[in-house]
Formats: sequence, C-alpha cells, structure tokens
Amino acid sequence: VKMFWVIYGAYFGAFVGSFLACAAYRLPRRIPLGGYSRCDACGTPVGFWVYLPVLNYLLLRGRCRACGSRIPLRYWLAEVAGAGIGAVVGSYLVFGIG
Repeated sequence: VKMFWVIYGAYFGAFVGSFLACAAYRLPRRIPLGGYSRCDACGTPVGFWVYLPVLNYLLLRGRCRACGSRIPLRYWLAEVAGAGIGAVVGSYLVFGIG
C-alpha cells in the first residue's frame, strides 16, 4: 500500500513535468495552454496515449504518429525528471527521512 503512493507520486510528477515542458514551449509563442497537445511540426492533436507520460514517448519511438517527425527529447526528459521528483516526494511522505 505504501508503494502505491511512491508510484502515484511518480505518475503525477510525470504529468507535471509534461505540463511544464508544454508551458515552456507555448507561453513564449503566446499559444494558449488550454486544449489538447499537438505535434509541433504538423499541428495534429495527439491522442489518448499522451496520458501515459514517459511510456508515450517510448511507444511512439519518439515520433509523431501522424507525420513521423521527431518529438523533441526535452518533453521526455521533463517527464522523466518530473517522475523522479514525484517518486522522491511520494517516498518522503510515506517513509519519511531516514
């Protein structure tokens, strides 16, 4: 049961990392944060698999499903970093320090 919170923290952290990477791309370009994520190259909305952070990148082999262009590595790295931070926070909340 305690490991659930560590896994949940990692999953939630991956979502936060994904959102932050998206915001870092969209805000300077004055693109609204709302709505579905889209391919940077062709503008095609991404499907439900976007809700599987980290795994999404691996399943699609780092490419857009519609046009085949490469998905920037920064999105995947942000998701992995967020998952790591989320797992650490989850384990801290459950197990405490030392």
